[in-house]
Amino acid sequence: MAVGLLLFIVCALLYIYIYKVPEITGALTPTVIVEYGEMKISKKVSAVIVRDERVYPAEIAGSVSYYVDNNTKTRKGTKICDIYGAETKRVLCPETGVVSYYFDGYESVLTPDTLADIDTLVPVEGGIEVSYLYKDELSQSEALYKLIRGERWYAAIVVPNEELGLYQDGAPVRLEFESSSVDAFISKIIVKDSESIVVTATSKYFKDYDRLRCCELELVLRDDKGLIVPNSAISSIDGNTGVFVKKIDGKYKFERVKVINSDGENSVVYADSFSVLREDGLTDTVPSISIYDEILKDASESGKWQEASGGV
Repeated sequence: MAVGLLLFIVCALLYIYIYKVPEITGALTPTVIVEYGEMKISKKVSAVIVRDERVYPAEIAGSVSYYVDNNTKTRKGTKICDIYGAETKRVLCPETGVVSYYFDGYESVLTPDTLADIDTLVPVEGGIEVSYLYKDELSQSEALYKLIRGERWYAAIVVPNEELGLYQDGAPVRLEFESSSVDAFISKIIVKDSESIVVTATSKYFKDYDRLRCCELELVLRDDKGLIVPNSAISSIDGNTGVFVKKIDGKYKFERVKVINSDGENSVVYADSFSVLREDGLTDTVPSISIYDEILKDASESGKWQEASGGV
């Protein structure tokens, strides 16, 4: 029994040494090593894609021979297809645009001119059926193709009014779809009673954009790179923002930093140096912290640790 008790005590001591001592030691460690990283602020949203587009019907019934592939930018006057019926009808592109054979019936409803109509946007958020128009045979007046006009297209997002502070008119954003991402900007914020519409605009092309109408995407509002520091490490002295860096002699020195962005827990700051604008319009370069610097985790305790290390 004594041997069993001794074995239990040994195992307990080993457990404490292996698992608990590092936790306690880590909790007592006053510093953190600065590393390079990325801070992305984004939201998962439901978007309605809006384009300037027009659907063209077949003028006669008959079999069709196509000469332009789907989602192809086509010059005015290019032959799109021939329809062979009672006569042969040659179909030419009426103006320069992107030819698409996907049709959902909202082409004349969801337009750049109707973006402000929240009642138009909301009912289609659940998704709609998309038809493929590319067929061997067509009836007269049946949809033949659609033409997306102009370079710019839009993603309209309905947001609660309490979140409007996240969005700024003209701010650059990134639209991350399931298999593609494009750079865009916030072109308009339409404020309504309880929910509002944030409209993002882009001229960037990506595969399948012509068939999208309602989709889920990640709207990236900020994506900054730099040195990541805990917000608790940042303080202000004489109006200057900075952190306390541990030097080779064990003393702590206040080094200025410039915050690029913050997520509430950590901040991303410039590495090595940053620029400040002087009153005379010129700029000064301010030295700053570097990767792998050791900084005080809690700036409010700087006095205690400076006293302990003899630093200033």
